[in-house]
Amino acid sequence: MMMPNYRICRRANILAAGSQNSRTAAISSNAGNCVSAFATLIGGPRQVETAEALLRHFKTLTALHQAHTEEIATLVPGVGRTTAARLVAALELGKRLATEQPPEYPMIYSPADAAALIQVEMGVFERRMGTSANICG
Repeated sequence: MMMPNYRICRRANILAAGSQNSRTAAISSNAGNCVSAFATLIGGPRQVETAEALLRHFKTLTALHQAHTEEIATLVPGVGRTTAARLVAALELGKRLATEQPPEYPMIYSPADAAALIQVEMGVFERRMGTSANICG
């Protein structure tokens, strides 16, 4: 079984497999982004090398996300419990962001729609000001 030939592109800190097809190039680009992000979370003098080792060991973000903190801290040299917990937390936040539904905003088709949206808030404003006079005039 032949192992992939990994090489480091120092200019962009990209972990790239030694293949020439476009799919590998796209994966390599994504891996580079992951190396940089993980290196930032890991910190320390060997952060890039540690991030590369992390990605080599777990291969996918899903596999890393499913790993327990102790497993990450034990299997990847340079990653302790605190750093492993930080990595797991960052992946969980990323998962939540990816699955979060954007808020639904009301559609405004007419001035009456806009008035209906702010009518209650304007009533509170008028009471705070101590007047029910025309606000615009």
